[in-house]
Amino acid sequence: MRIPPDPSRILPLLLLLAAGCSSTPAGPQAGAAKPANDITVHPRELIMAGGALDLCSSLSPDACLHPGRVTGPNQRGPARYGLDASGREEALALDFGAPARRAAIAAVLDDAATALGSRHVDAATLREALASRCVTGSRVRRCASGDADAPWTRLDDDWRSGLMAALEQPQRDETGRRLREATGLDDGRSPHGAAVMKAFVEAARDRADGGRPRIAVVTASAFDPFDPVDFYLDAVRQAGGTAQWWPVDSALEAAVLEGRGCAALPRLRIERLRLPGRARVYPDLVAQQADACADPGSLGSLPDRIDGIFFAGGDQWKLREAFFDDDDRPNAWLRALRARVASGDVVVGGTSAGSAVQSGGPMLSNGSPEQALRQGAQASPPPRPGCSAAGDCVGGLDEDAFTYWPGGGLGLAPGLVVDTHFSERGREARLVRLLADTGARWGIGVDETSALHLRWEGIDRLAINAVGASGGWVFERQEPACAGSPRAGAYYLAPGA
Repeated sequence: MRIPPDPSRILPLLLLLAAGCSSTPAGPQAGAAKPANDITVHPRELIMAGGALDLCSSLSPDACLHPGRVTGPNQRGPARYGLDASGREEALALDFGAPARRAAIAAVLDDAATALGSRHVDAATLREALASRCVTGSRVRRCASGDADAPWTRLDDDWRSGLMAALEQPQRDETGRRLREATGLDDGRSPHGAAVMKAFVEAARDRADGGRPRIAVVTASAFDPFDPVDFYLDAVRQAGGTAQWWPVDSALEAAVLEGRGCAALPRLRIERLRLPGRARVYPDLVAQQADACADPGSLGSLPDRIDGIFFAGGDQWKLREAFFDDDDRPNAWLRALRARVASGDVVVGGTSAGSAVQSGGPMLSNGSPEQALRQGAQASPPPRPGCSAAGDCVGGLDEDAFTYWPGGGLGLAPGLVVDTHFSERGREARLVRLLADTGARWGIGVDETSALHLRWEGIDRLAINAVGASGGWVFERQEPACAGSPRAGAYYLAPGA
C-alpha cells in the first residue's frame, strides 16, 4: 500500500463542476415554495465510506478492545449449520440449473447428513463436508484433490451461499427470542469506522432540529438482506440516531411494485436472491418485511419521515435491483428518495457497495484493474461471482470482467462515478479507464475505514472533506496525450483535508 502524501501539503478541495455534470439541481426544485426565513435550507449531502469500517461487534470480536462486552450467551454469534431433512428440502428448492446438478447436490447432502448426524457445525466444517464429496453416477465418494466430480466446486457463489442459508440454524435465548448481533461502537481497536458513522449521524442531526435524527438503514446489497440488520441498527443507535430498517430488496420490489403479491415473498427470495430458509432464522425480520409489504403506502412514503439513510455494503447490483423496475426505470421508492435527497432534507450515508451504488454517472459493477487495462470497460450487468467454476457465465464474460452500467446507480451523487476499497485494491487504473471509456468527467475513490463527505453548495460547486483513517481520491478525466492512453488529473485528500 502506498504511503500517502504529507497531509500538511494537501489543501481542502473545492470542485467547480460544469452545470452539465449535475443531473439534478442541488437546491429546491423548480416550482417549489420558497422556505420561510426561519427555516434552514440544507445542501445535498452524502458521506461515502470505502468499506471495511472495522466496527466492534459480537460477530467481529477481533475488532474489539474488550470483546467480552459484546459477546456472550445473549448475543448472536457465528452461524451454525445442520443437515436435518427440512433444511435439505429447502436447499433443493433452489434452481440449480439442471436436473443432474440438483440430483448430485441431493446425493451430497444426504451423504453428509449421514456422516454429521444431528450435530450443528460451523461454516468451515460444513463447507469441508460438502466440498469433499464427489458423485459418480449414483455413488458418493470422497474426493481426490482437484476432482472434477465434486458438485460443490461447480456451484457459483450465490448457489453456495443459498445452500448454506437453507441449512443455517436459528439462534435463540432460553425464552425463544432470536439473538441479535451487538455492536460496541466506542470499543473498537480502530476509532476510524466509528468516526465515519458518527459524522453521518451528526449530518442527519442538522436536519432534525437538534434532536435524535431518524435514520433508515437499507441492507439490500447483502447476499442475505436480513443478516446485517441488527449490526447497522445498533451502530446507528450508538452513534446517536433513532434507527429503523427500510426492508426493501429485489424480492419485495417484485411483490409490491411488480404485482406478484406478498404471499409470493418466500418464493421471490429464492427466484431473485437465491435465498431460502429466512423465516426459520430471522422470524421477526421476515414478519416485519411482510407487514411492510401489506402496507405499501407507508413503505413507499418512508423517505418523507427520515433525516438520513444509510446503505450497507455487499453487491451494488443487488442493491440497484431493489430500486429499478424490469424496464430499468427508477421505481416509486427511488423517485421519492431522490426528491428528498435533492432538496437536502435527507443526508445519505453508505459503505462499500452502499457508496458505489450512489453513482450518478456510469456505475462500476465488477472487475479487476488488470482486466480494465487489458479489455477496457464493457457495458453489461456484472457476471455472477463464481460463474467460471459453475460454467454459467453469460455473454462471454469471465467473472473477472470489467463491467459497468451506463444507466448509473441510484443517482444520488450526480455527475460522479464512485469506487471503493480504493487504495487497498489498487483501483486507480480501472477508475481512470472507466472515465476514458465512457466520457464521464469526475470520479471519486474512497479508501477503507475512511469516507469522503460531499456537500453540493449550489448547483455547480461541490465541497469534499476526508474523514477516517486515510481519506480518498478525486479524479478528473483529461484528454489523452496520445490515442488509447487514458488520462486523468488526480487529487488526494488526507484525513481532515
